[in-house]
Amino acid sequence: MLGVMEATVGMLGSLANLVELLITMSRKSKTHKNNCQALVKRIKVLSPLLEEIRLSGQPLSNQALACMEDLMEALQKAKALLEHCNKSSRLYLAFKGHYVVMKFQDVSLELDRCIQRIPLVLLRLSEHIRLQIYEVSKMLRQTKYTVDNMDEQISAEIASLLREQRKGLHINNALMNQIAVQLGITSTSSIQDEAQALELAREEARKDKDKLEEQYINQIISLLFDIKPTENCASPSLSEKTPNQADFGEAPFRYSPIGSDGMTVPDTPSSPADQFILQEQPSLRRKTLWSRLQIANKSTKKGKNKCPH
Repeated sequence: MLGVMEATVGMLGSLANLVELLITMSRKSKTHKNNCQALVKRIKVLSPLLEEIRLSGQPLSNQALACMEDLMEALQKAKALLEHCNKSSRLYLAFKGHYVVMKFQDVSLELDRCIQRIPLVLLRLSEHIRLQIYEVSKMLRQTKYTVDNMDEQISAEIASLLREQRKGLHINNALMNQIAVQLGITSTSSIQDEAQALELAREEARKDKDKLEEQYINQIISLLFDIKPTENCASPSLSEKTPNQADFGEAPFRYSPIGSDGMTVPDTPSSPADQFILQEQPSLRRKTLWSRLQIANKSTKKGKNKCPH
């Protein structure tokens, strides 16, 4: 009994700490702020549930513990998504906004599935808490995450710049710098951060042997060279210089990396980013961003304590 009680206390404490961490992270998100806050607003409802279970002083059954483990995994995926929105390239996330929204929807639905499996009746929770949990479960299923109007416009503008780039034309520098201002990529340090985030994403694409994704990232990297810092950086130190092509060890972009096989851009894409997705395989439409998020927990549970599906 003592071992089960220790496991219960440990699990409830870990879940409560993770919920609090997600609340803090949502306040610091740099992109998709509304979506981050909408997701975490629903996750916050778990706090009183966990507190009531803790105050009951009763150990969780094996079934309940297994369900809490599933919930922990779903919350870890939410954490990875929030980290992605905070640390990844702002240009890339703006361009691929619709795909990030899909991932918010996926994480939200998985959280709902985990919550529905929790044996609320067996846990002898108060009527008030049960009603709250039922309500948040409904909200998780029905919430529609969106790309706001400004991000939608930025995505379309980035797509326009990439079309110019692909055709071998000089891109609209004024538009590129306007986008940089809107995304907060205006200082030398912010441009450096953006370059580092894109380089990390490109390395991941190479590890995954995802040539299509690498091409996208190369195109985005090349746009950085047209951003002019607004701060006074006439004589930047070596550690503060803005990125240039030499910093990447190779030419980050060669004209027509996509479409060199003669494929055309669809006339009526569902989002600006779709203009640069090959149509050969439908799976490629979602694959590119999913491989970058690296959210899915590939580990499988062992043992008999499984939460019934």
